[in-house]
Amino acid sequence: MKISAKLVTLFLIVGLIPMSITLYVAYNSSSKALEHAAFNELISIREGKKSEMISYFNTIRCSYL
Repeated sequence: MKISAKLVTLFLIVGLIPMSITLYVAYNSSSKALEHAAFNELISIREGKKSEMISYFNTIRCSYL
């Protein structure tokens, strides 16, 4: 194998390793951020439904008294 082919292969490997690590870290970070955002959205929906149910039950309670 010629020295130029060896150098090209070496430079490709040296370039791909940091890029792969960066992609892995970015993927994990964005995945956790999306999961956190979805969880917060579910919490806000839960709180809204909770308020609706409390209001509904208070309305029913007042109508019977």
